[in-house]
Amino acid sequence: MRATLVKLHRYLGLSVALFLVVAGLTGSVLAFQTEIDSWLNPRLFRVKTPGRELSLSSLVSRIEAVVPGASVRGITLPNGAHGSLRVSLSARGEASIAQDEIFVDGSTGQVLGGRLWGAARFDRPHLIPFLYRLHYSLHLPGSWGIWLMGGVALAWMLDCFVGFYLTLPRGKPFWKKWRPIWKIKRGAGSYRLTLDLHRAFALWLWGILFLLALTSVAFNLNGQVFRPVLTALLPTSPTIWDKPAPSTLPRQRVDWDRAAARATGEAARRG
Repeated sequence: MRATLVKLHRYLGLSVALFLVVAGLTGSVLAFQTEIDSWLNPRLFRVKTPGRELSLSSLVSRIEAVVPGASVRGITLPNGAHGSLRVSLSARGEASIAQDEIFVDGSTGQVLGGRLWGAARFDRPHLIPFLYRLHYSLHLPGSWGIWLMGGVALAWMLDCFVGFYLTLPRGKPFWKKWRPIWKIKRGAGSYRLTLDLHRAFALWLWGILFLLALTSVAFNLNGQVFRPVLTALLPTSPTIWDKPAPSTLPRQRVDWDRAAARATGEAARRG
């Protein structure tokens, strides 16, 4: 049994290692994505004239008039006086659009530039969105990459338990035999040093590693694996995504300005 688990741990680790290196490197960048993105693209993220003179509703009208075939589906308000508005676009009807995210000067309505989010392009505007998509889907078409990285996360979760089990000592006294595995033996040879580093660091960081694997499954395989298992184990409340989508979109009852006012008030209330 133990020999089989050792082989399983070894080959699972080797199988997921390359994917985890890609996810780890891109994730380290994405932890600071807003700061890096604005540093790489100051002409998109910063405006010369502070403040917002135009209402969001008038800005939306201008944008939809300037960008043919596009509908505004989301606006991210600026963080600071000199920040631009980030506007998400979607194609209207059968039309196609070259850019689905544009940056707008809120005081003048000028479009500062745009990009196709997640496109495989390596210029400054597209670098961070490309890395974001690479992080969770390896930029594979359709849902293949999402399922692949979700499967890697599941294998990683399993390997966390296998690795933890393999650190447990055989025989008694249990604590006396297990305590040295949490430490690194001084003056040991290269093989023993490598083994100690592997086991000790994995044990001390086990909770973090397992949490990273678990949340990866939650992101990539939420409806397929995470939510069904969670619902079977714990009482959960339904989300908006559990309801069937309406056959026709409801009529917009709140305009952009009222929505922004309510969002700003809620943000202030929550600190």
